[in-house]
Amino acid sequence: LFVMHYKPRARRMLRWANRTNLCVFAAISIAIVYAIFIVRISHSINGHPTNAIQEYKTAPQRIEGQNKSIKDESKLQQIQKRHHHPGTHQICVIVRAYPGQANLLPITLLSLTQQSYQGTDITLSLFVVNTDPKDYLESNFMYTAAADINKRSGYNDVTVIDGSFHKKAPKKGAYGYDVTDEVLNTLLADDSTCTHFLFTNGDNFYIRNFVEQIRPSILKGKQLIAWDFLSHQYLEKNSYNVIKVKIGIGEVDLGSVLVDRRAIQGKSPHIKFLPNGIRRNIFASDFHFFKEIYGHVGEENVSIIHQVLFAHQ
Repeated sequence: LFVMHYKPRARRMLRWANRTNLCVFAAISIAIVYAIFIVRISHSINGHPTNAIQEYKTAPQRIEGQNKSIKDESKLQQIQKRHHHPGTHQICVIVRAYPGQANLLPITLLSLTQQSYQGTDITLSLFVVNTDPKDYLESNFMYTAAADINKRSGYNDVTVIDGSFHKKAPKKGAYGYDVTDEVLNTLLADDSTCTHFLFTNGDNFYIRNFVEQIRPSILKGKQLIAWDFLSHQYLEKNSYNVIKVKIGIGEVDLGSVLVDRRAIQGKSPHIKFLPNGIRRNIFASDFHFFKEIYGHVGEENVSIIHQVLFAHQ
């Protein structure tokens, strides 16, 4: 009688228990998944990266290992060849930076490596160097930026030239032009794949179709290509800070000109920013450099593009 009386109730209790266990199991599963997600996120934030981020974190070490072996020009050229397979026209970009630009440098590098032009005839290789006369040995801010950009592009488009490259501290008052000349000397070696040079600072920004805009002039064989730019300086004579480029003091910027390798090496020794040491007007060093090239190649080999292609920050 007892079994017969409680059998239906027992069945209902078993069904309730099964539903309860299923809910409890589902809740526990969700909690476990959520806990794993939180742990992985917290690890990546606190410096204990997941597998995907671990690969990202090791990129600077690979680059650092390569660059720390730089003792002469040939080593740097070997590193250059690990970049994007060079196209017919390879633009080597010398990016001058200092630790104070740590937050801006990735923007500069990203703007140059994430161009809309996807052709293979023109490629960009970026070389970042610290020009600070005091903290010139500091390289971590460059490695961090390079790792991020190379991860995004899928290539070693950015090479860090670290403190071991400097034979001595950059000159105070040279504003990085002495270091720029040293890197240029290295990249002008005979077995270098650079066909064109762009000089810029670690706080500049290029528009996404920059390469598309200058490509026709490159294909025409122009040896000096200049474009309009946005200046950070307040200009009283103009209500706008857009500079219509021409080769004149205050009307051209270091980052607003692309120069053909042939133009730089057209003279012997090759054209430099500081051929005779620090200039009296050091801030006009870029103007004098481009003016000398302009005079050497002639107007027929010059292309002026009246489009704003970069912002001078």
